[in-house]
Amino acid sequence: MNLGRTPNDEPTYTCPMCRQQVRGRQVNNDLPTNLKDMFHPTPWADGLPYDHISSFQKAHFNSLDQHLVRKEREAIKLDKDIELAKRICQKHYLEMDRLRMERKQLEFHLRAVAHQAQIRKEEQQRRKMEEQQRRKMEEQQRRNARTSVPPTVKHEKSHNENRQKRKLSTTVNPQSSVVPRYVHKNNHSFFL
Repeated sequence: MNLGRTPNDEPTYTCPMCRQQVRGRQVNNDLPTNLKDMFHPTPWADGLPYDHISSFQKAHFNSLDQHLVRKEREAIKLDKDIELAKRICQKHYLEMDRLRMERKQLEFHLRAVAHQAQIRKEEQQRRKMEEQQRRKMEEQQRRNARTSVPPTVKHEKSHNENRQKRKLSTTVNPQSSVVPRYVHKNNHSFFL
């Protein structure tokens, strides 16, 4: 009996379960008569070979059941894989969140350390400048002390100089009297 298993009479179609192109027959009215008889719901009523059709239908149902069981196992395995992937992703997310918080804390600490270092550097520069100024002042005082005149001579010189200045100012213009001047600044507050 020819059941349509040669490559010429087995067309390809898309399987509704696995969504792949497969060779075979779809059970519908387009089947040849000999294959339609194999799927007959009551072969004993029409005088068909019942034993042969029954064994074919049982094998067909068993094959379908095995395929369904295989697909169910694959679905369970995929569900387990999805759960495992979800747990791994959650673990990675928590780890990344912890690392992000740690990075933020380290950045804050780094900014604080950099700020403290800047303050210390400025303080060192200020002390260095003060030290340089102090040394310059001491050096200048030493130079002045070496070249300076004794205080009594210096006092006499300044006293004599002041006396000569007074004489010159009185001899230059003895009759001029100083008149106080009052300078008024412009007040433009009345301009609107």
